[in-house]
Amino acid sequence: EAMNVVDRNLCKMLRKAVELLTQNRDTICCVRRNYVREAYDFFIELEDFLSTRLPQLLETERIMEAFSLSCMVFETGMEQNVDDSDGGGSILASSCEDAWQAILNLADPQEEREIYAWFASHTKVPAWDYGSEVVEEFLFGWEWSTPFLEQNLRLLDTELAKEGNSEYRMK
Repeated sequence: EAMNVVDRNLCKMLRKAVELLTQNRDTICCVRRNYVREAYDFFIELEDFLSTRLPQLLETERIMEAFSLSCMVFETGMEQNVDDSDGGGSILASSCEDAWQAILNLADPQEEREIYAWFASHTKVPAWDYGSEVVEEFLFGWEWSTPFLEQNLRLLDTELAKEGNSEYRMK
């Protein structure tokens, strides 16, 4: 229950930060019109939000809280309908990937199971064009424990079957 309180507090802080970032239409964004000016600054602010809070959570081994924070920041960034030609979204995604690696390096088997479940369930989020690619690449690129690697093979087998490539099915 304590984790839920912290998650709620982090979520409130993140929402407040996004609200403040999106209030100033002249310098940051206008979400209502479906575009963001100076999106780079927006993504960097989100990255800064993560990088200033994550170390303390990791130092105190609050692994799932750290993971929740990284996911909230990632989801917030990926849900924005912006032109990311300046690369801010890529910087944010890279920071989240670094956070996930640090988190998984400290995770116990149960925490790894929960983290894996999040990745497995977020590879096809319609609102995240680029974000889904990042999640999928992490899911299939991380050196998970053996049961999760086997699950990845089953996921790939399912995807291949959907694409009609049954000759490549796992045996």
